[in-house]
Amino acid sequence: MTLPRKPLLSQPENLPQTSSLLARIPFGSLLSLVMSVLCLLSSVVILKSSNGQPIDSWPSSRFPIQPSVLLSICTVIANFSTRTMFDSGITISWWRKAYRGSTVGELHRSWSYGTGLLSIVTEERHFNTIALASIPVTLVLINGPLLQRASTVTTKGFLDISMVTVNFSPNMSMVDHPTGRSTGRASGIDILSNSFLPVVQSYSAREPILLGYTGCNGTCTTEIIGPGFDVECAESASDLIINQTAGAETDVLNFSFGFDGRLTDAGLINLSTTLHKSEAPTKPCTRNCMLRLSQVRYQVRLKNGTVELLAPAPETNNTINIEQIPLEPTGLDGFSSTVGGIYLSASKKWGGTATLYKNGSPYQLITSGETLLTYLTDERGDFTWVDPTDIFITGMRELLFRTAISASSSNSTSSTADASPAQQIVQASQVMSRTVYSSRYSYLIAAFSLMLAAIASTSMILYGWWQLPRAFTLGPIEVAKAFNAPFLEDSHFYGTGEKAFKGMEKKGIRYGEILDVDGGSGMRGNDNMDLGTEFGSDIELLGQRGSGQRGKVIGMGAPDSVRGLLRSRYIT
Repeated sequence: MTLPRKPLLSQPENLPQTSSLLARIPFGSLLSLVMSVLCLLSSVVILKSSNGQPIDSWPSSRFPIQPSVLLSICTVIANFSTRTMFDSGITISWWRKAYRGSTVGELHRSWSYGTGLLSIVTEERHFNTIALASIPVTLVLINGPLLQRASTVTTKGFLDISMVTVNFSPNMSMVDHPTGRSTGRASGIDILSNSFLPVVQSYSAREPILLGYTGCNGTCTTEIIGPGFDVECAESASDLIINQTAGAETDVLNFSFGFDGRLTDAGLINLSTTLHKSEAPTKPCTRNCMLRLSQVRYQVRLKNGTVELLAPAPETNNTINIEQIPLEPTGLDGFSSTVGGIYLSASKKWGGTATLYKNGSPYQLITSGETLLTYLTDERGDFTWVDPTDIFITGMRELLFRTAISASSSNSTSSTADASPAQQIVQASQVMSRTVYSSRYSYLIAAFSLMLAAIASTSMILYGWWQLPRAFTLGPIEVAKAFNAPFLEDSHFYGTGEKAFKGMEKKGIRYGEILDVDGGSGMRGNDNMDLGTEFGSDIELLGQRGSGQRGKVIGMGAPDSVRGLLRSRYIT
């Protein structure tokens, strides 16, 4: 049975005139738009300015703060602003549809699409601009984790110039710190001194060289002065002549060291290397080097209380002056030697020979020495070698340096209470390894893209705000009034916020079964179906049609005329 259609309820009096353009401007949405853009740009500035900066001094050493904290704040503000702008856009789009003319289903979906992606998925056939805007607005929530991962920490070296005080005397003389001695009348050195033996052991074990210094908190490269070797080398070549006689031997390699502190120079060590290089296997190459005890400049690296010798630059003379040492006399009980222990250690460690023995095979290689085989290349059976002369010089140079450091440390522990070690102040290039922030811009680009998509799509549904006569909301009171809800017919002013129900804010209301249809609601029972169907008002009918039983009116009404619903009665 179809109930006769009733005319619309009378319109409220005192309808307001169209508001001015200024009054209709959605300032809240514009402010949200500005805040979203500012937060987006702030995230870029935060990541850009913090990249490579120490964590204990950004943005200032007095008030350091992690970029992730600032990014979190920007993310929260940006997401809130975007959502606020989106809600305002839904309201504007919804009322524009209502003003142009629409359907109840379309208006319901326009509101529903703003509640989440589930409504969009279930109503994909009715996709519209609000649904399109809702997708990036919902997905923009993941820009928080993206921006959190956009800033991480790593280590970075910072170069600085600093003045370093080194506990190492630049004017130390090694005469008072012998490295070896002779146990007989002969001039040869046959034993290491008690002070030099630990130095050789630490060198062989490749233990770090400990050195006291102040003024360097990271890794410093500098130059210090101390006892060392002045090195002078000469090179010559000759033709290889192999003795073809059976049982004959031909020398093809010789690593030898010489020292005679009694007869020649007590501070001089001779080094001679003869070998066949791969680039000239038939031209034996001989290098004769003289290492004289001197005062030299060392290029060193200081780090964590240790010092490391660096290789000197090629063709660089680091000698300051050559130290003159008196000849070392002999006696019944032997004698001590300043550099004789270094000579003895080097000859035992690196000295050796190699000969070719003619035995019909056609040759057999006979070697002596500890390490010379490590330099053999023998790519084509020519018994060629890598020239280790520079390695030997570096080794003896380090042995003397370690000895000087050890002697300087011994002097620094004097029994005198006010004694202090001799020092030198040097300028150093300091590289400090510090923990810094590192920005990963790929995550920033992803978050930036999501935020731009959300802002652009939200701006799209804000379009047309000037076409509305006034500011609207989607509040239940204002929407109910727009649908001519009878219960609100006493309110004669249309507006937003509290203005929408001015004069009714203290009026009681309850949802349930309306006992007196004509009282409190202003409706007649037979008209409920038409009103509920036509206007989508707050009225429902429960009952059986055609059964002769009068339908019950369910809706909003005065509390004294509404009975609460029982679940067992109305929901099966």
